[in-house]
Parts: sequence; structure tokens; C-alpha cells
Amino acid sequence: IVSLSPVSSCIVEEIFLKEKSTLFQKFFLALGMFGAIFIAVNTSTTDGQNSLMGILFLIGAVVSGSLFTAFSRKSSSHFSPMDITYFSCMLGTVIFNAINITRHIVIGDIIHYFDPYFNIKNLIGFIVLGIMSTIVATMMNNFALSKLQISVMTAFGGVSTLVTIIVGIVFGGESLEFYHYIGLPFIIVRMIGVCAISIIRNKHNPT
Repeated sequence: IVSLSPVSSCIVEEIFLKEKSTLFQKFFLALGMFGAIFIAVNTSTTDGQNSLMGILFLIGAVVSGSLFTAFSRKSSSHFSPMDITYFSCMLGTVIFNAINITRHIVIGDIIHYFDPYFNIKNLIGFIVLGIMSTIVATMMNNFALSKLQISVMTAFGGVSTLVTIIVGIVFGGESLEFYHYIGLPFIIVRMIGVCAISIIRNKHNPT
């Protein structure tokens, strides 16, 4: 489902930004999407279960992610990537802390609100997730969106799949399977193809 984000991004890009990707770019995006889906389908899992609620949340994540990229790119003409990052992160801080405080009040343990901050493992997680994976990653994402079309940036989404596989091999003792050898080339071709077409278009239409 998450692999469908290139499709969602192209739709949002054309509706809200009036920016269109070429037919060949859509073709390369579809190739990469096929590669990611092929790897996901063939990856065996032993835990977890499918549920309608989980599927709906995944679809919501795809749509909201596409909308975020569209409005971030639209806002980049008026605000800097740092401004957009600050606003989105602060908005998330206020909303999720409000939800957390409400949850503590409902179950009657508001005095335990700060307990997680006294656990060193939690603090390490907060630093990695809060600073590196949220603030830094979001700022880099916003900066990229100020320079690139959404469809072009979406082409790099396969990098996360590639990095995940490499990390699994290096740190998790996993090995490359046959479906990795089939799926990864499609993802790499997507990145190269979409970017090459974008470069060629910019040379012919510098505006």
C-alpha cells in the first residue's frame, strides 16, 4: 500500500500544483513501484495480522504524506525550508502532546506524564527519532521539495528500501534473496529514469 505513494503524489502534484510529469516519468515510477511491491510480497513475515483498520491507516498515511509534499512545495515559494520545518514540527508537538495529556487525564495518571524522560533508553530514542528522523529529515525533505518536482523527489523513495535491505544485511545478519535481485534494479532504474528526464526537460525549458 505504501508503495502506491508515487501514484498518489502524481495525482496531488497535478491537482494542487498544476505540475505534470511526463508519460515516461510515470512509466519509470511504475517500474519502481513494481520493484518495491515485488520485494514486499516475497518478504516472509511471521508476526502481525491484516486488519481493515490497519489498511485504512496505511492509506491515510499515503494520502497525508502526498498532501504534505504538495503543500510543502507550494509553501516553498513564500517560506524557507527551515520555516516550514519549524511550523510543521511545532504543530505536531502541540497536537500530539495535547493527545497524550488528554490520554493521561482520562486514565487518571497525569503525574506520570514525565516518567519516560527518566529512562535513558527512551531519551536516546527521543534524540534519534525527534532530532534526526523528524527535524533533520523533514528539513532536508522540505529543502528538496523547494528545488524538485514531487514526482522527481518521489523517485528517490526507493532509496529507503535499498537502505533498509543494506542495514538488514550489515547489522541484522540477513542475506540477499532472489526477489531482491529482481526488485532492486527496478527501483534503481526508476530513480535514474525519472531524474534523467527531469534534467533533459530543464535543459530544454529552463523556466
